[in-house]
Amino acid sequence: MSVAARIDGATGVEERLEHLVGPRGLLYSWSAWPQGANSLVVICSSVLGDFVSNYHRERQLGRDLAAHGHGVIRFHYTGEGNSQGDRRDMTFESMCADAEAVLTISASMGYSKLGVVGTRVGALVAAAVVANSPQVPLALWEPVTDPARFIQEAGRVRKMSRLTQEQSIAAPSWREELAKHQVLDILGYDLYPAFVESLGNVDLLTLLGTSTRKLLVARFGSAADSLASLAANLRDRGFQVTTGSFGSQEAWWLDKETVADSANLITATTKWLTDVLESEKRP
Repeated sequence: MSVAARIDGATGVEERLEHLVGPRGLLYSWSAWPQGANSLVVICSSVLGDFVSNYHRERQLGRDLAAHGHGVIRFHYTGEGNSQGDRRDMTFESMCADAEAVLTISASMGYSKLGVVGTRVGALVAAAVVANSPQVPLALWEPVTDPARFIQEAGRVRKMSRLTQEQSIAAPSWREELAKHQVLDILGYDLYPAFVESLGNVDLLTLLGTSTRKLLVARFGSAADSLASLAANLRDRGFQVTTGSFGSQEAWWLDKETVADSANLITATTKWLTDVLESEKRP
């Protein structure tokens, strides 16, 4: 496995770029290792347009967590980013298998406390891989509660793009085109049938089940009603839920020329994870 390492001049934290052994090839990862850390946070990204939109925020979060004394690992799924593999083979199950491989590697490093962050579809992955570990706190950024709507959103974005190019509104639906061509270009991101089909029966609330797990649920923009509804549902199931709305509404699938200011979101997430992890007793 190739490794590139540097020491952050401001914090003294060692950062590494390396490839980890995954179930279907090498997984690209960025990690940070503060001296004396006893906690580790694994970040599960989203995919496609979301992956690019959130990349800078996750990088900032990783460095902020490391500056507060937590080990951190961010990784790319098989077929995404700089990892090996082909995106046409990516499924929800393969994403979970990749995350589980990273968690297994993390468990071998001797950290006594673990936290997981998941963004959008990555929130589903995060929930799935720690389903049997209710002691692990989860921080979820704009979680996709219904994957069918995530795919429909991609279809709407594509349709809007075609309309701006003065193409006919009577063009085939995205489902028809995906079935015909076995791939769909969503503003430069290839969407394949295997990924769409794998999300068919996935649901965030089902994955979370019932637990006393501590959760942070962060929304972008003023989605107070949907956030309150989700939080109430989770609390009824026994979860200890903290919520927050940050910044402006995110247009996830659209590439942006500027990076949104996410300082409040990152500060709140780091503080919440630090408070929760420090409150846990070591085994």
